[in-house]
Amino acid sequence: MGRQWVSEGLDFWKRPLRRRASDGKTLFLYSLLAEGGLPDAFLSRDSGYAAALLGAIADIEREALGLTDVAGLDRIAAFRSSGLPAALQGQESCALLRDLALAFVDLRRDLPARIDIDAALLWLDRNRSGWAEKLPLRLSQEARQALLLPALARQIERPVSGALAQRLLLPSAGGTAWTGVLRILRGGLLPYGLLPKVDRGFVLRLVAADGSALRAHPDLGGWRVEAARDLKLALYPWAPAVLSAYADGRALGEVVIDPGLPEPGESALLWRSEGSGQVRALVPSVGGRTRSDRLWLLSSVEPVVSDGLQLDPPLPGPGGKVWPISGRGRVIVGNELVDIVTGSEEDEPGARFLVLAELARLVRVEGGLPAYIGTPRFLGARAELSMRDVTAAVQVAEGRGLGIRRFDWVEGGERIASTRAVFLPADLDVTLREAGQNLAIEVRGLPLNWRLAVLLDGSRHVLPQGAAAITLDATCSDRGEVVLEFFDPQGGLLRLRKPWPSREPLLLDPAGRRLTAPRQLSLRALPGWYGILPGRGAVELRMPKAPRSLAFVESGMIRLAAWRSLLAQVQALTGADGRVDLTLATDRPTPLLKISRHDWEVRPNGLRVDLGDAPVQLHASTLAAPVLRRQVTAQGLFDLAAWLVEGEALWFVQGSSARGVMRPFPFCAKPRPFSHRDQRIAGYLDQMAQMMKEPGHPGWLDLVEVMEAARAGGDCGSLDQVQALGAAPEVAVALLLRSQLPEVAAMLELETEAPIWWPAVPISAWAKGIGAGLAWVEAGLALAGFDPAATRDLAQSSIARTAGRIVELRPELSGHLGLGMHAHGLAPLALGSDGKQLP
Repeated sequence: MGRQWVSEGLDFWKRPLRRRASDGKTLFLYSLLAEGGLPDAFLSRDSGYAAALLGAIADIEREALGLTDVAGLDRIAAFRSSGLPAALQGQESCALLRDLALAFVDLRRDLPARIDIDAALLWLDRNRSGWAEKLPLRLSQEARQALLLPALARQIERPVSGALAQRLLLPSAGGTAWTGVLRILRGGLLPYGLLPKVDRGFVLRLVAADGSALRAHPDLGGWRVEAARDLKLALYPWAPAVLSAYADGRALGEVVIDPGLPEPGESALLWRSEGSGQVRALVPSVGGRTRSDRLWLLSSVEPVVSDGLQLDPPLPGPGGKVWPISGRGRVIVGNELVDIVTGSEEDEPGARFLVLAELARLVRVEGGLPAYIGTPRFLGARAELSMRDVTAAVQVAEGRGLGIRRFDWVEGGERIASTRAVFLPADLDVTLREAGQNLAIEVRGLPLNWRLAVLLDGSRHVLPQGAAAITLDATCSDRGEVVLEFFDPQGGLLRLRKPWPSREPLLLDPAGRRLTAPRQLSLRALPGWYGILPGRGAVELRMPKAPRSLAFVESGMIRLAAWRSLLAQVQALTGADGRVDLTLATDRPTPLLKISRHDWEVRPNGLRVDLGDAPVQLHASTLAAPVLRRQVTAQGLFDLAAWLVEGEALWFVQGSSARGVMRPFPFCAKPRPFSHRDQRIAGYLDQMAQMMKEPGHPGWLDLVEVMEAARAGGDCGSLDQVQALGAAPEVAVALLLRSQLPEVAAMLELETEAPIWWPAVPISAWAKGIGAGLAWVEAGLALAGFDPAATRDLAQSSIARTAGRIVELRPELSGHLGLGMHAHGLAPLALGSDGKQLP
């Protein structure tokens, strides 16, 4: 009956009954809504429809979708409709929202830039005859105000770039060289296309090579990265940036978030200053045009410049030298010619470039390039624009090496971005198998001109021409990887590393050697280590005095750095010199990897210390405020007293070298009576008890200053003051509540240094710590001259903002904070960074 009424009504008003373009199906509900079924009162009031429409417009523009991207458009419409009344969440209602948003996107694309909304309507009337009648939804005057004007306004809901990674060159300490850095941006978007087989509803844990972990939640177009701050990693400009993805404790694979730039000897790499004023960082420059007074050129060969250009003396940089260059003219780098214009009216917009292809599993390329299989697609973006498919604009060339391809994104004759990658033949398969004391190798799908050699025990074994298998003697016990060398008659070469095909679990060091006996290792030395679990097994962690181990089910290749955060927390609970034993287990476990804070130690002999033959970077800081700091590189027999000349000061000396992390030690040029750690901790606990009673006690600032100085040299976990927090967790909570908002994330990291774990801190300690934090805020307000009657409300607001920052970073602590605040008569309120109350 309803369909009949709709059909008859539209016939009476001589309005069309809408049909689906794909199959001609009649859309009765769609037609009803489009022809007035959505009342003006619903469209014009704060019902959410306007917000859903504007959000859909922004999403479509962010993903650069068009009329043919049906699946993407339907996904966006369904997502944006989810907040509307249930009656408007059906298939035809979503289709109307989709079509309306797409219509507005098309109009926005047509509009000239930099015109206001009134001018936009006039332009459309003059240049797009009948545009309003062509909209899928008939709009009254009220609906025009609620939907049309915001939807066409250029400043409303414009998409953000969502950039996730950015390459930098940063000056070294002292400004004598440039170093390569990758910055992972807080709030960046990891496109779904980089993990096409992963459920888009998962919340991801992304782990970098150094063990740094990031959380990413589902958003439209990808996973949005949550972090306290941007993350910086040391990385050559041409090295790919790879993260390991996990969800629900399971490894999902690796993802290349930035494929890297060409090597300096392969292409001219131009850089410009990030921001204006003092040069603190360089970012890649597309082309040679900049508003700044100079650019920087990274190259392994000396450039030749034309008249009009000035080339200043270079500084060392990654893979070559970095020349400042200014003026107008041309620069020749190898076979490449680049136009340079500094002092231009505007900068060339930056670019982002991503490769979408399947990563080869269980294989590593010597040199660090990613190895893919299959046919690639490419995403690209200029400036703050959204990523879009630029595959058609990418030119492919042979790179320097077998299987290596160079990809150049070129538009309008301009090279916008370039990268390199290894693409393995899709049908190439090399199988490794243990056969008693031998290693059996079988190869299928080897390209016609390719040959294979196996590097084993310092020998190179070439697979005979036309053969498909080779068997080699393999009696060495510490081998963890097999090196496969592919070559061709033209001298092309490609080396791949595959895990040894063991039936037992393996732990491998960064050089690919198998762990055959227990070994001590610092947490900082963990990156580069990985494990192999054939079939289903477990990663087992055990504290030396614990009755049983913690076991986590795993399989395949495991990057141990991904466990760094958990290992740091467990290790912190064991004390300053505690350790965690790690092993991989199936029926037979691997030898233990004994993970501690340090790799080696020395003991001062009077005023001197023997550091050994390798250079050691020493860092010293005093254990009382005002904190003094010293740094030096030393080796052999080193005179500490000549370096740390303040005779009365007690110093905390840290160090690192090629041997790893040195165990810290205290030093004072004037001998002090011997004391046990327990005695020293007891003294600090007495001081902390007094600090909890006095918000203005100088010990608060002294403790933070001493901890920050020790962190600059490594970590502060070996400090007696930090170990004392295990017996006084309320002081740790107070430190957290006294932190400025940008410092909260760093203070939360205390659980990886002190013997505390925030979720296990008793509620009574949370209450005491919050009370101390509240007293400190109130004292500061009173000192600033605020009326005592107003300080409580102002202090509660300050505590709520700090609590909100904590909850944003660690949602599981919301209950602890709420109960602790309630103990002091405070409303359990947490305010987010946008000022809104968090649930």
